Amino acid sequence: MVHVTLKEIEDAFKNHRKKSATSSEKLSITDKMILFYAVECGLKALYMKEEKLTRTDRKSGYDGKAVSDFGHKLNDLLKMFIKLPYKIPKITARDGSQIENDDLHQAWRYGKSLDEKQEKNCIEILNKVLNEVKNQSGK
Repeated sequence: MVHVTLKEIEDAFKNHRKKSATSSEKLSITDKMILFYAVECGLKALYMKEEKLTRTDRKSGYDGKAVSDFGHKLNDLLKMFIKLPYKIPKITARDGSQIENDDLHQAWRYGKSLDEKQEKNCIEILNKVLNEVKNQSGK
């Protein structure tokens, strides 16, 4: 696992956010992945700031977790922030399998066919979270 500083993850959030599309219409799989990673980096940066952590491998004195412990589990990160009342939903793939929030980046990376309506709803929630993180971080 690669560990980064708070500044590096904040810069990643800023760069991914600038590249992420704001509409849920006609997004490429790359657009969807960048949106996911922007949200992930933003939430992790907020957690690090709140817990006064300088690197992703440093453990919080409050809950004993490092940012790296969260992996891609966006809902676990969202639980840490009372001001962010969102939950990233599961999405049903066209083959009937369920895609959890922490596997979305993989589904998009590999081009998994997903239920369009559920996917659109998920992207709208990701965009709301992205905007909230941007507002809270001031970045």
